[in-house]
Amino acid sequence: MTKDQLYDELNYVNATRACRTKYANIILNNSDLIKPILDILFMMDDKISTRAAWMLEFACKQNINLILPHLDFFLENLPKLKLDLAIRPCAKIIEIIIELYYKKENTVIKNL
Repeated sequence: MTKDQLYDELNYVNATRACRTKYANIILNNSDLIKPILDILFMMDDKISTRAAWMLEFACKQNINLILPHLDFFLENLPKLKLDLAIRPCAKIIEIIIELYYKKENTVIKNL
């Protein structure tokens, strides 16, 4: 799936948990879509970016390892977000990362 196809697909995402889970599974089944979803997420004034944030959050809840290779890009662009509907899911992703970092077990986050 290309970035343009993914962008078009985001038009069908709504706020229901079932819908967000369905589209997050697309990312989980194809990790090559992480970079395009991040690019769409950081299209600052585009309302589709909020839908990308929802998908990314649900995918990261299932498998945080998906975002780790792109963590620098994600963190560098976070301050540029303007839409609250995109900021909240990104904050939840950061929360997952922080919780994993401070767990007593040796997690992948600590090895970065």
